[in-house]
Amino acid sequence: MEDGISGLLLTVITNTIVFSICLLFFLLYRSLRSKPLFSSERVSGPPFPEGHISILEAIHKLYYTSDHELSIYCKMDGALYLALIRRVGYLLFIFSVIGIIGLIPIYMTGKKKISSNQGDISYYSIAHVSGYDTEMILPGVCALLFSVGSYILAYSFFKLTKTREMSLTPEASKELYVKSSTIQISNVPKRISPFKLNGIIYNHIHTRYPDEILSVNVVPNLSKLFSLCQEQQKLEKIISRYKVIARENNQRPKIRASWFSSKIDAIMHYERKKQEIEDLIEIEKYKEIDSNLGYGFIVCKNPESAELLLENFSPSIDLGIEMNKWKFEPAPYNSDIIWENIGVSKFYSNLKKWIANFSFILIFLILLTPLTLAGLASTIIEKVEFITGIKALISFSLPSIALSLFQSLIIPFAVGILVRQELHLLFSESIASSIWKFLIFVITNLIIFPLLGAVTLSMAFVTLSKVEILEWNIRFAKNIISVGEFFVSFVISMSFVSNLLDLLAVPTLLTTKYNEWKAVTPEEEKEAARAPKFDFGLEYSKMLGVFTVTLMFSITMPLILPFGCLYIFIKYWVDKYNLLFVYRVEMTCIGKAQEAILMFIMIAIGLFQLVNSGVFMVSGENWFSYFGWCFAVISMITFLACFFVDAKILEFLNRKRGKEEESLLFYDLTGDINTLYKHPCEAIVRHL
Repeated sequence: MEDGISGLLLTVITNTIVFSICLLFFLLYRSLRSKPLFSSERVSGPPFPEGHISILEAIHKLYYTSDHELSIYCKMDGALYLALIRRVGYLLFIFSVIGIIGLIPIYMTGKKKISSNQGDISYYSIAHVSGYDTEMILPGVCALLFSVGSYILAYSFFKLTKTREMSLTPEASKELYVKSSTIQISNVPKRISPFKLNGIIYNHIHTRYPDEILSVNVVPNLSKLFSLCQEQQKLEKIISRYKVIARENNQRPKIRASWFSSKIDAIMHYERKKQEIEDLIEIEKYKEIDSNLGYGFIVCKNPESAELLLENFSPSIDLGIEMNKWKFEPAPYNSDIIWENIGVSKFYSNLKKWIANFSFILIFLILLTPLTLAGLASTIIEKVEFITGIKALISFSLPSIALSLFQSLIIPFAVGILVRQELHLLFSESIASSIWKFLIFVITNLIIFPLLGAVTLSMAFVTLSKVEILEWNIRFAKNIISVGEFFVSFVISMSFVSNLLDLLAVPTLLTTKYNEWKAVTPEEEKEAARAPKFDFGLEYSKMLGVFTVTLMFSITMPLILPFGCLYIFIKYWVDKYNLLFVYRVEMTCIGKAQEAILMFIMIAIGLFQLVNSGVFMVSGENWFSYFGWCFAVISMITFLACFFVDAKILEFLNRKRGKEEESLLFYDLTGDINTLYKHPCEAIVRHL
């Protein structure tokens, strides 16, 4: 068997057979995995637990659940996620039709000789055409069409993030109304009492806009009280656990307070510590609060009032509180705020982020890249005796399968650990951080390294250092044909392997069962019985990673387009099934994560334009060399839009959309001003 079409077909057949077998296995165990070990049913489970619905009913529900019902069952986040997948699927389907009907026939009729080191799949690529005007016109037109289509996808997603195009539950609608009616203040001097600031800010704004604001809340510095309350809850769980163990064993458990100390009664030890914490909490409750956490929130009467203040209110005077240095911006969702991280030193927070990101780059871009492991495995396989056909199949499929497993299992696990070490102010920021790490992995391991013939970041730097910066796109284009076959195989593996792993969710199942097995107290059993949380950051990243690769090679290797469309088709139904029957959706809120996704799409477009501009520049015809330069300039504009003017573009589009849309339903927030955007510990502080 030789590489090329035969290897591609064998890869498809092999993946299809494995997928079908595992699908049959899935039908057998789907109802078992949803049943907790001890509880009668899942707590905080999916809309329709697997154990309560047959496979035929599940298929019917899966197919007929409308977008309106999705926004209710899966909340805004789930509905937005599935809506983006559908739009990507429609776009890739259109691209596939254009590629199959338009590009492939032109490439097949090409006259250029294919080198011996290229597989017969190259006859269906741009490598088979000689670069004359008549042969390159359609690829150039398609490159422009694909760029425009991708821009439309980005703008369509931005419109979706406004959420007003989706049907919302009453709770989600009110939360959106509250968010739209609130302004966040940052850079507030921390040394000033929050109560003093509340009065000054309220009076200053109320004088100029007397009927627009309801309340001002500068966040008081309750960090110590908050940490004490968390420690108290932790000790209560430990004590409850040891009490259950004592009751079951008819013996008081003993522990060592330190390595070399004698054993003591565990319950008495932790109850004593709990009492100490409670005493400290009582002291903190009555302590005078003379500092704040540097943030505040202005709750306005309605979204129009908030927009009026954001557009027209400009604190040009100091008022003794450095008000002219404050930053006023739209507030995040109330549920999106991670209160324990507010007020953390920016230096300490940024230091942890830099360490986490440096660790990610060191491990996965320098020391342990998937291509390095795949090359090592291929070397080992070459030394092992196999049947020739089996060895050829393994050698052909192994790199793409290794990359698929890396992107589906290893990278998500590592990113999850690193993001938890960072101190984000918003839950959506933590999701955005994971998306950016995936983006770095996709750009380097799936695009830059293969196109440069490198396997590590240092090798890529060495290669680029030998090329003029204005010719980088040409250097990328020289390898785009030779690696295109590999990425067709990669997208096939992602279509079957990655989606199969998502459907089976074996790591999630094992983690859930382990937590249920080790649970002792009723509270622990209840917590362990909760359905796993759907990881939007991971799923967005995997889907957009495949979209980026498919778009990148769509012009030079159009055979990749139908397989990219196949991946999106399978992923849509797999993730829709998981959202309806397996996972729970917690409101992660529309915020920083969606901005990161929009930037991900824009960067994918810019890379597509940059790399393919080099393809036209090396075609040999002056006309297409000029076209390639223009395409490269467009890519630079796209990158600039991402990295330099992203905030202004989002602000412009946001205001444009706001004028086109109808107002939200009206909610009277007067009765909620004592609970909106309040620190969780404010309710227990006696003198507030």
